[in-house]
Amino acid sequence: MCLRISASSPTSSSAQTTRANPAVNGATGSSASGFFAPRVSQQPRVVSNPVPSTAPVDRPSTVAQLNKDLAELAHNHPLDTSERIFDESLGDEDGEGDDSENAELAQKETEEAEPKSLSENHQWLKTTLAQIVKDTNGRLKMPRCYKDGQFWVRPRDPVFALKRAAVYGFSPASLYLLPIFVWLPHFLPGRPDSFKCECGASIILNGYNENPIARRVSTLTGPDYFLLTNRYLCPLRRGNDKGCGKSYQGSDPWIIRQLPEFVQRAFPACLSTRGALDTGEMDVMKATFAGHFGADPFSKMVRELKVLHHDRLETMYYCAALHFGLRGPQQVPQFSKFDDSLGYAGYAPSRQYFKSMFTAWFSVHRTLIDRVMSSLSATIIKADHTYKTVDHQSCLPGGEPINVAMYSIVNSDEEVRAYAFTLTQSFPPLCEVYERMQLELQRHGHRLTQLIYTDNPRAERKFHESVNASLCENVQHLVLDAFSDLPPVKPSNIPIDYFSLQAGIDTACDEILVALESLGPGEPLILSLSVKFTAEALHIIQLCSSKKAYVFRVGQIKSQAQVPPCLLSLLTNRRVVKIGNQIRQSMRSISTAWSMPSLACIDSSSVVDLSHIAKVKGVVSDATSLLPTLASTVLKHSIPDFQYLSTHDWSGEVKEDDIKKLAQEVDCVAQIYQKLTKIDSVGLPLQQSQICAGQLVTLVIGKEVLAEGELVAHNGSWPSPSDDARMKVSEASTVIKLTKLLLPGHIIARHAQTLQWLMEHGGHAVVQIRTLRTRSLTPPHPSNHDPSLGVPAPVNLPSESSQHHPSRPSPLPRPTVKPDPAEYSREDEPDTGPDEQELDSDSLNNDNLADSTEQMVMEALRHAQEILQQPNTYNTLASRVLDDAYHFMDRLLRLLSKKHSVFNEFAHQFSETIFVRDQDDEAKVREVLEKKGISWDYAIRSKKAALNRRIRRYIPPSEKLAADLETLFNSFKDEARKTAETLLETVRLGFVSDPPGIPLYYVRGKDRDGLILYRMVRGTNSVEGGVHMLIRRIFGSLCASPELTEATIGNWFLRRNRTIGHYNRTGKKWRSHFDIWLLDDLVERALTLGIEPSVPVPRLLATRIATSESFGIIPIGSAIAQEAAIPQLPPLNLQAAPHHNDVRLHALTHLCTKSCNIYRYIQLRQRTPVPVIPVHTVAEYQFFKQNVDAFRTASTRDTAPELAYKTTDYIAFAVFWNHQVMRQSPQIIEADRRLYFKLPEQLLRHHKKTLQWKSSRATLYMGSNTQCLAPIQDLLGDANRLAVVLPAIPLEPEQVDFDADAAVGVDLESFNPMAIRRCVAEELRSDAHFDPVPSSEDNIPASESVPSTSPSSVNLPSPSANPSPTAQDRKRQSANLAGAADARMRTVHFSTLAKGKVPVTAVYACRMIMTKQLENVFGSHSSL
Repeated sequence: MCLRISASSPTSSSAQTTRANPAVNGATGSSASGFFAPRVSQQPRVVSNPVPSTAPVDRPSTVAQLNKDLAELAHNHPLDTSERIFDESLGDEDGEGDDSENAELAQKETEEAEPKSLSENHQWLKTTLAQIVKDTNGRLKMPRCYKDGQFWVRPRDPVFALKRAAVYGFSPASLYLLPIFVWLPHFLPGRPDSFKCECGASIILNGYNENPIARRVSTLTGPDYFLLTNRYLCPLRRGNDKGCGKSYQGSDPWIIRQLPEFVQRAFPACLSTRGALDTGEMDVMKATFAGHFGADPFSKMVRELKVLHHDRLETMYYCAALHFGLRGPQQVPQFSKFDDSLGYAGYAPSRQYFKSMFTAWFSVHRTLIDRVMSSLSATIIKADHTYKTVDHQSCLPGGEPINVAMYSIVNSDEEVRAYAFTLTQSFPPLCEVYERMQLELQRHGHRLTQLIYTDNPRAERKFHESVNASLCENVQHLVLDAFSDLPPVKPSNIPIDYFSLQAGIDTACDEILVALESLGPGEPLILSLSVKFTAEALHIIQLCSSKKAYVFRVGQIKSQAQVPPCLLSLLTNRRVVKIGNQIRQSMRSISTAWSMPSLACIDSSSVVDLSHIAKVKGVVSDATSLLPTLASTVLKHSIPDFQYLSTHDWSGEVKEDDIKKLAQEVDCVAQIYQKLTKIDSVGLPLQQSQICAGQLVTLVIGKEVLAEGELVAHNGSWPSPSDDARMKVSEASTVIKLTKLLLPGHIIARHAQTLQWLMEHGGHAVVQIRTLRTRSLTPPHPSNHDPSLGVPAPVNLPSESSQHHPSRPSPLPRPTVKPDPAEYSREDEPDTGPDEQELDSDSLNNDNLADSTEQMVMEALRHAQEILQQPNTYNTLASRVLDDAYHFMDRLLRLLSKKHSVFNEFAHQFSETIFVRDQDDEAKVREVLEKKGISWDYAIRSKKAALNRRIRRYIPPSEKLAADLETLFNSFKDEARKTAETLLETVRLGFVSDPPGIPLYYVRGKDRDGLILYRMVRGTNSVEGGVHMLIRRIFGSLCASPELTEATIGNWFLRRNRTIGHYNRTGKKWRSHFDIWLLDDLVERALTLGIEPSVPVPRLLATRIATSESFGIIPIGSAIAQEAAIPQLPPLNLQAAPHHNDVRLHALTHLCTKSCNIYRYIQLRQRTPVPVIPVHTVAEYQFFKQNVDAFRTASTRDTAPELAYKTTDYIAFAVFWNHQVMRQSPQIIEADRRLYFKLPEQLLRHHKKTLQWKSSRATLYMGSNTQCLAPIQDLLGDANRLAVVLPAIPLEPEQVDFDADAAVGVDLESFNPMAIRRCVAEELRSDAHFDPVPSSEDNIPASESVPSTSPSSVNLPSPSANPSPTAQDRKRQSANLAGAADARMRTVHFSTLAKGKVPVTAVYACRMIMTKQLENVFGSHSSL
């Protein structure tokens, strides 16, 4: 059928007439195209494809005209924002909002979801409840669903409900009905004879709920359901029993706990105050919250699924109506909207409700989740701070972050063993975290921590060793400067003389000889001596008497003939006792330099070594201790310039400052000697005067030191520890109380028992006096050398660290003269090993020098080969706190330019130098690469990560690694030499090398080539990349509150630990759920029954062991609280909770969604009366500003203003602040007017911010800066600097008004639902009386020309008027109907096409309707 359109275009006058015609505009008289109404008179509206016009089109020529037009449009269509009010304000902070407000919104939301009294579901509940009451009171004596073995009362399925509705009245009401879960405890299996109240009295039935009858339970997919239960009452008076009057719901945890446990587990929902979630929905929420899904996307997903279910039901409803031939609103009632409370009553919980339920679930399960984490091992751990994770958490009012960092501890299985949000960057808040972790490791049967990797071991080792005692076992630190923490030695107040000429040296020595003559006969002169020399010459001699210090520059003296006579007399005179450290070596160096062999063999009575005296006095255990060790142990001071004095080149002129340092060194020798002379000797046999009670002794038999103890008074006898008899104590014997056992298995002959047995049975022993030696109260300083670490390396670089490791170069070269055997007395024999003595002996024979050198080289090569084999055992470790090798490398690489042509090559060689590949693994990989035609050089660069997974690598010991790195650094022109030197120091301290005897690789499996895949536990990369980075990626957009942060991260850690830990331990993926408490319960029940469970039996039931650990926001430590005067709440008594089934399933039936505010939550987690948080309120800003200056130290008031934080006593300030917090009025309830507890570090951080702001403001207001900034400030401060911005585009309506919006349906090929609506309306009118007269909807203009065959002129008889029409009648009626159909279509076409809204499909639809009407009248005839 062709469409006939008028050829003439509407004119302006006709357009005006159309706009003014009420028949066109509708009943209201408004324009059908109101959005463009003001411009209709200027430009005609096109209703068809017009002839292109060449006339110019008026367009806005200026921005002002455009603004005017847009304002006019906005005025004609103002934006209706009544339903678009956002829940935010300018004063609000970003994030999730206040938890208390969220809880209130959630509670209000659940109240609105309850079924209304006139709703379909309410009537359904009333009918069901009436039937239940009838069944329970009737013959069944229980609900019919229980009789059928079901909890559920379900409505008809939609298919059968619609079939029934088609017969008894078509309606969607049966599709709105929800299933009902009937929970009546007094009808359930295993119920008690009578339920008890909490007061102990019996409770009685108290009917059913009325408003609401049942509680709605939200599900994830499909329809929700109602939970219907009854009420119980504990009557106040009932005979002699007195109740409490408390009422219960049948779903109350107190009622449910009285049922058998298998019945308890049938309860399907988690209840809140007014709402409920199905357990299935809770499980999905837990899983999705562990990923990128938060409360907001989860809420949207749930609503989407529920609306989808609604629309599917509505579609099914319409399809059924079409199937049964129903039309119109009278036959097909409208389907309810999703949120119609009286109809479908759809309900999708909001994000506030989901968040409240999730945090409530976590609070219930926190104890169990903490137990699971506390049950993990921590033999090898990695620990690190992250300062970026806390940026993604919500802040306090004012934008101040709550925490500064997050600290994570990861074990060797890559499981997070502990984590804590810290208020400061310091380590003291973590003390209790580590202490509790070590305690729980013992309680769970794990080994204590053996190694810990950090990214700054030099700074953190002291802390870790103080809180983890296991990190100090068998550890002997390698110290480069062992005494840097001690104050420097105070020089004596004596003059210093310096001489470089022989005459001056002789005069000074003569002065000393004069002092010798003034002494009595035989009285010695004590003279401190030290020298500075090299293998080529002797450069400096330092002497010190009681009155003066001397420094002689003797480099010009080459032989004995050139030695000043008085100096020679001092060196050889036996009455002049030379005191010094390593004095024999000093005398040998003089003897060698001046060719005076007599000095090397000088009488030992005239030379005394300080280290020998210190050993006799019990100060040190090594007779070869160096001067810094003696100064620290005897004087408790350090020699700050000892390294410089030992390594400096003294061949040239001596500076004045160096003269003072040399004099101070020899003066230190004199001070040490004077202090040692006042200390009693130890290790000597007891004298008669020393045999008294309380005398400290050491038990020595032969050369073995057996035990330490003290003498005990006795009366000649002592009770025998093995029987009731008394042992006689002779004059040659005595009784000692054992305090420390060194050889517990040694048998004491007098008792015929071991020392261990005696210690366990009283701790006393009768021993001979000759086996006892005197002992000092403080133990001697440990030996500087560890014989288990190998042979000392040749001397080439003096270093203080040599005293702590034999391979360290000595600060002084070894002598070339054979030592005098008479140097040592028998009892003072030094602890020199045979290798050292042989080395000295070989160096004396020039003929064997070549052989000796070759032997040393061969020994060095053999030693190097042994070093590259990681030992299986160890005696001592340099440190158990180790550095991350990748951070170690990054400290240097990040300072170098990555654009340098050899940067990549240097980085590659840097890595290759640190890591040495395993020989066997590399050979197997090379074999596979060779078969595949891949070169090794290509593989180690392009496939390095793959190689590292298949080849174990070893970091050599510190000596080897330091030497290799020095070779590498010398091969390249280093642009960061200072950093390289720092790295070498870290290596020499043993922080980088792999520990002996501790494997660092675990087997993961094999690849297709048969190569073993390894997993490495070295370093902290897994903490940063595997934990902290994932947290930022997954939860970065949440801006969650502290409560939600703890719940989300705790839930994620639980799942991550189980997934990764199980895979790393077993090599298999975790294919089960993460309710570990349920698995423990399952295993326990199965084992109790004596059967094997279907799940693997774990090593221990983690959730059954109580723990003292807490994670997340940790309590304030007692030491920190005491320092800052912060009162503490009593700790949670987790240890007192029963270890078995302390959190039962009934606790999950009701969750409290009423959340406390942020301050209350932090305070409860920190266990303090008031939360400890940063300065963030206006009251705190003012209080800080008023009081900070009062805590400036008096001696430093001249400090620069921007450095005032360095002169403030923040501990005293924190104490004062916290006292004021406790004194503030309780009537101040506004959060922004109160003060909160502070730590000193928090006050320091805020002070730095204020000083920085003051400095910035002062700089801006500086005279010259003010002039420079004046133009821009005047520009920005101009009050007329305003703009007129284009009006915003309004929102589109959700429901399109097809009558008012002329822009819709202009395209004739589009689909316009309005056409179908009109055609259906016409069909319904035809069905009613077949009246072809157009209605007001058609809006036919009076000016429209209608064809001559008008619908009003066609008379169509009804089918009942002529039940038996003739053929002529049928032909006439057919012609009339055809004309009516054509007229109807033309009417619809012209009336609606005038508005430009009817598509072609609408015309075809009208044609089909008329055809159907003809069939209804005449039946299906081929002629029609």
